[in-house]
Amino acid sequence: MLKGDQNKKPTIDEFISQSSVPFNKSKEEIWTQLESKLNNSNKKRILPVKRQFVLYAAAAIIVIILGSTFLRFFSKSILCEKGEHVSYMLPDGSNVYLNADSRISYKPFWWFVSRELELEGEAYFEVTKGKEFIVHSDLGSTEVLGTSFDIYTRNKSYNVLCKTGKVKVKVHPNGEENILTSGLYLSFNAEDQASLVEEIIPHRILSWTNGIFNFEAMKLSRVFDEIERQYDIVINVEDQSVLNEKYSGSFKRTEDVDFILDIICQPLNLNYVWKNNDVIVISKK
Repeated sequence: MLKGDQNKKPTIDEFISQSSVPFNKSKEEIWTQLESKLNNSNKKRILPVKRQFVLYAAAAIIVIILGSTFLRFFSKSILCEKGEHVSYMLPDGSNVYLNADSRISYKPFWWFVSRELELEGEAYFEVTKGKEFIVHSDLGSTEVLGTSFDIYTRNKSYNVLCKTGKVKVKVHPNGEENILTSGLYLSFNAEDQASLVEEIIPHRILSWTNGIFNFEAMKLSRVFDEIERQYDIVINVEDQSVLNEKYSGSFKRTEDVDFILDIICQPLNLNYVWKNNDVIVISKK
């Protein structure tokens, strides 16, 4: 055999014809089998790529769901401590003025989807026009489109003043709904479940935004509560019956607390003494 013949490789047809392995398949059948095996091999290589794509897609969906949940439920709180007044601008440009010892909570990332917030204490709102704006409190909710109004929610009382525009007020305990227009004032007392709507001069209620506090035939319990909030002090009254006494008058937040207590206590025949830097004890003379 020539050297060139030794290096010559047999063709597939020669290999099949010289093979001693017995089989009865034609060349066409053998080629069909080989092609089938090649196709199956390619499919096995493709499957992991598809599976990887599905895993990435599932991971992306989970991230989107978690991200949306965070944006929907993340809440931000603005706290106004005792002895302070705080003004705050919401994402849509609406302004909130918080009285002492008050708090609002809202969802900043969801604000332009739903303008809703929670209020504890007292706040005055100037709302920019847009979709509905809702203020929730324990005793009620107030809904507006674009207006200015004041909400007081403390000590089983829920009071709403509409300064401009129109607001819808829903009192939760009795389910009562009222539409207030400019100058109308709703007061609700949870103890007797009574609501009253009356027309008043807005300045009487809103004077606190200028640091002036007006009281008209107000129980001393509420007067002393307001003094505690504005000056961050504690007032203890020895005779609790004193708290039912009525007081009419006003004070400025810039005035000294001793001056204010003198004006309140003297006509009612009461004494007060400081126990330390932030505690006052009031007793009958």
